[in-house]
Amino acid sequence: EIHVAKNGKEPEPVRTTEEKR
Repeated sequence: EIHVAKNGKEPEPVRTTEEKR
């Protein structure tokens, strides 16, 4: 699933968002 990063930028894969935490 693709979710919008909390940064408010373009949507990214869930795994990528988790790594940015």
